[in-house]
Amino acid sequence: MSRGLKYGLYALVFFSALGVSAYVSTWFIVRGQPEVIVPDLTGQDPIAALKTLSDLGLNLKVRDFDYSDQVPKDHIVSQDPRAGTRVKKKRPVKVVLSKGSAHVPLPDLRGLSFDQARSILEQSRLKLGLVSQTYGSGPEQGRDRVLSQVPEPMALTSVGTSVDLLLSLGPRPEYIVMPDLTGHPYSLALLKLEAAGLEMGRLLAESRSNWPVEAVVDQEPGPGSRVARRAMVRLTINRAGAPDPAGYRFDLIEYQIPFGLLRSEIRVRGSRGSYLFDLHEGWYGPGDKV
Repeated sequence: MSRGLKYGLYALVFFSALGVSAYVSTWFIVRGQPEVIVPDLTGQDPIAALKTLSDLGLNLKVRDFDYSDQVPKDHIVSQDPRAGTRVKKKRPVKVVLSKGSAHVPLPDLRGLSFDQARSILEQSRLKLGLVSQTYGSGPEQGRDRVLSQVPEPMALTSVGTSVDLLLSLGPRPEYIVMPDLTGHPYSLALLKLEAAGLEMGRLLAESRSNWPVEAVVDQEPGPGSRVARRAMVRLTINRAGAPDPAGYRFDLIEYQIPFGLLRSEIRVRGSRGSYLFDLHEGWYGPGDKV
């Protein structure tokens, strides 16, 4: 037998003996480890379960997540090894955590704004479906309020279900026929506008010798037009002379609503000679500045 082959056989025997020795040593070490009984971790949160396992010399490992109608979210649904199993110390116990119930009650979104409804759907693990709009008012007035929803409120549905919403465009506009104000005195024209539910808009002045002074000589929209209530109407009044632009002056007026419990209606009116016209109108809360 050659010297090289001889040394090769020696090396093979040496490493084989080393491997068997390591295996036997590991087997005796593992066999010598004390055994503990795996506790029941189902229903516990991971922090409490980790403390329980650490006291027994075991480790915790999250294996997966799953929906559960019985176990709260982020609590343990199942474990491996099962409770009552005898295992060596330092062994990991693999657990599955709950993602919460697979079914949720549909929230009642009627009367809420679109932004509020969308936020609640997201928090409830639901999706926003088809959004439609129509004229009408629900429990809360105004545009973009939820009038109805599909599926109906409080019904149990699966997580991720799409919810369709019907939003309000506000009250349906009411249209009227524009009255003829030409030839009427300015004061009478204002009364007719108020009676028709229309608003005074821009006021112009012209000088027409063949028309009565302070009479309405033109209007926009014109007589007989179809207009919505609360629409702005521009009037042109006959005056003796053309207005002098140098006679105009602009002032900034600021008013703070007194503090209290109720909202206040603020109306600012201007006058030009005997002409009265509204400059601003609105509702404000306590402490607001106009």
